[in-house]
Amino acid sequence: MKDKIKKYLKENKLDKKTIAIIKYVASGLLFFSLIELFIKIPALKTADYYIAFNMCSILFTFFYSFVFLFYYYIVPKKMTKVTGIVLYTIFILLAIINYFLIQIKQVPLSISLLSLTEEGFNYLNMVLKKIKPFPIIMLILCIFSAIINYKCLRICKDMKVKKTDKKKNWSYAYIILMILGFYFASIESLYYVIDEETKIQPIEYYERHSIYSNGVVALGYYEYAARDIYFSIHEDNIDELIEDEMRIRKKYYREPEENKYTGIFKDKNLIMILMESMDEIVMTEETSPTILRLRREGLNFTNRYSYISRGGHTLASEFTSLTGLMYRSDYHFIMQNGTYSDALPKVFKDNGYQTNSMHENVGTYYNRKTLHPRYSFDHSYFLMDMTEDVIPYTDAQMVDNNEFYDKIIPKNGQKFMSYITTISAHGPYTLQNEECIGTNSEIECFKKLANRTDVFINHLLKRLEEDQLLDDTVIVLITDHQAYTYNFEEEYLQTLKTVDKKHLLKSLPFIIYSKDIEHQDIDLFVNDIDIVPTLLNMFGIEYNPNTYIGSDLFRKDRMNLLLFDNFTWYDGTYSVYSNASTNPKYNEELEYMNDIFRRNEALITYTYYDLK
Repeated sequence: MKDKIKKYLKENKLDKKTIAIIKYVASGLLFFSLIELFIKIPALKTADYYIAFNMCSILFTFFYSFVFLFYYYIVPKKMTKVTGIVLYTIFILLAIINYFLIQIKQVPLSISLLSLTEEGFNYLNMVLKKIKPFPIIMLILCIFSAIINYKCLRICKDMKVKKTDKKKNWSYAYIILMILGFYFASIESLYYVIDEETKIQPIEYYERHSIYSNGVVALGYYEYAARDIYFSIHEDNIDELIEDEMRIRKKYYREPEENKYTGIFKDKNLIMILMESMDEIVMTEETSPTILRLRREGLNFTNRYSYISRGGHTLASEFTSLTGLMYRSDYHFIMQNGTYSDALPKVFKDNGYQTNSMHENVGTYYNRKTLHPRYSFDHSYFLMDMTEDVIPYTDAQMVDNNEFYDKIIPKNGQKFMSYITTISAHGPYTLQNEECIGTNSEIECFKKLANRTDVFINHLLKRLEEDQLLDDTVIVLITDHQAYTYNFEEEYLQTLKTVDKKHLLKSLPFIIYSKDIEHQDIDLFVNDIDIVPTLLNMFGIEYNPNTYIGSDLFRKDRMNLLLFDNFTWYDGTYSVYSNASTNPKYNEELEYMNDIFRRNEALITYTYYDLK
């Protein structure tokens, strides 16, 4: 075989320089393919797109590999070492960061996530726990292939072959044409690959960037990253967005509508509690007796899902439950300058309520110190800014400490709307967390911390009763997101939640409690964007239903559909993507989802409610 190869090479006149270049390209493709695998394999576990190695993702990988290899090849010889170290280091670091980010947060790295770097440092101990053989083996293989690629390039550059400048220029031209060929072939292939299970083509993720694993799996990491950079600097045409917003609003125009829930809480106080990480798996009589009692006595919404379907952020649920709009990480900087004239605190304030918010953390975290006044809270209290005597991971201090309690429950007899974000159940749930010392497992620690949130709610109810305020106060409980900081496999989670379908793992508590309300289990699908208009209706506050992209849950014309921010939906009958081949309402639901997201983008991007 060896002699045949030599003979073939001799007959086809492949000189040593050409052979060296082939080795350089082959070793380079190996390196970039390993980086791709390093990221794509964990992404497959959380993706809803199932064709892992489709033609367009392979072609995109080849395209970007050749771009970088060509760039590296034409770098002056004296800069080869430095350039190589920089390039190899960047790509290996990207692979490592993405691997652990997908493992912990279920999302790949995005420019928009850089604003949350401070939060990321809180999970370093979780990263250490997730170091398993796979990332170590992949890291070794990546480093080994980088060394081989570097040595192959050095051999190429050390070979002196007589070439005319003209021939050299033509060689570069051929390479550039080949690279462009790969690019156009990649773009063309977007339309010809289809996932038979979901009926989704890669073009969906190409045209609508989403910072989830679907994009990485469908397009490959390099194209995902390129699209992420593009969308981070791309600005939509303002006139086009405004025109779309007006068209969609007209299309779904709704008159105010009364129903049996209209005004049932008129003139009562409102306390909204955004419960950090209070997942269903800790909702037991031992861990959460108070919350379960409120669920049995109040309105229990059995089909509420966090619209962030892959882990998530407290800030997202906080933003949406206060404004009625969907938060996305790429909106983080834009929304700090928004005009929130129809946010829940603003509307309540305009109707004679004192509005307050409270959280244990510092006000600079998630930049709440800037955001909360924009929602029109009269006062926003951040315990770590108020005193050094804050008890970590202890929600009950907000009512046991008279100074804190008096901030959220006014003593002047004025109606009040208070928004409290808890922290006790926040992960991690390993022994690296001092609060977990004495527990024997992650689930045991999780339950211990979750119980502290239940204790807080119990103490709050008692103090309201003592102050003779409970009869006139509505308690709304919402969990912000899945407790993504635990290290459980989805199969184990399914046993904890006793569910048989993976999408059911995303279900989270949503409870509305008042002493004079009759208990009901309500199976309507609850999107977080529906919470604001629903509460306004229940409190008998007049509002324009066309201001919000969600709607009162009890409207007759409401589309009972769950929307997720990775451009998927669920209608209760079909898969998350509502399979086009079997769902008779597919086109209608797809159009509705697209309209909701387009209008949401317009309202947030361009000064929010100023467009109405």
